[in-house]
Amino acid sequence: MTVEQVALLWFGKVGEGGSASSNCQRIRRLIPNALPARRIGNRWYVNRSAAEAWAAGSDPSSVMAHPETRRFP
Repeated sequence: MTVEQVALLWFGKVGEGGSASSNCQRIRRLIPNALPARRIGNRWYVNRSAAEAWAAGSDPSSVMAHPETRRFP
């Protein structure tokens, strides 16, 4: 999966969980120390099972938002 696809999996539609650029940058910060990925050309690719495992065991994207912009139900 590309970083952009992982961002969509983890954060959902752009606008609800942040901008596409900021979401991709958050994921790139995890590479290579925490999230296994491979660079091919100018793109990073993450193994689908690794990305899905992170999504299944992670906090919601709202915890990464600034406290003043978090929405509570």
